[in-house]
Amino acid sequence: MIKIALAGTSGLAQYIAHYISTQTYHQFFFLSRNPNPALTARGWQVLPVDYNNQSDVRYKLVGVDTVISTISGQAQLSLIDAAAEVHVRRFVPSEFEGSPLQRPEIDPLDRGQKFALARLREKQQLGMEFTVFSCGVFYERFYPGGMAALQLGAGTHISGEGQYILEIRRQTASIPYHHSGDGVYVCMTSAEDVARYIVAALDLPNWPNEFLMAAERMKIDDIVAMAEVMSG
Repeated sequence: MIKIALAGTSGLAQYIAHYISTQTYHQFFFLSRNPNPALTARGWQVLPVDYNNQSDVRYKLVGVDTVISTISGQAQLSLIDAAAEVHVRRFVPSEFEGSPLQRPEIDPLDRGQKFALARLREKQQLGMEFTVFSCGVFYERFYPGGMAALQLGAGTHISGEGQYILEIRRQTASIPYHHSGDGVYVCMTSAEDVARYIVAALDLPNWPNEFLMAAERMKIDDIVAMAEVMSG
């Protein structure tokens, strides 16, 4: 049995908490900048944290084996530093999207991930493992209300309905193509399945620097065609 810290209280963090609590005997708690009565009402422990206070972050992580982050930016960098300083064994960064190896050098959607991965590589040399769970696009992007309706993707700035490829209510779509004219494919996985995968991996003795998963790989043209059929 290990102790796990879930940084953030997003929909994904809640899915992970659900599967830890129902499928394992591991202990876990949330780290949150704000109170969350809804989570405490479910019997889950929520610890307040000030990511601008490094001693506070370190204190909250003492005795933790694995940190799973769903936060980004400077807060995540503070979390990485504190985790390494108190000898956390494993760190999962907030990288639940496409593989970092496939991203452009200048990524307009980067939210500090490049700095976080560089920091994690430094800490790996000091003994803290890290693993990216690359899952492609969440199916929930196409959910009514978008990912935001499920408390997902708040920091991505494209979490609302119609902000990614399809605007089903307006019956419009943005379809990218390669310079060759070939269609573009995307890999997709549900946020709930990503949570299941992460929780299942907790009991593996060794982790690579990246786990790759995809429930489906589809051409964007086919996604649009499917939406056309479903919307009539």
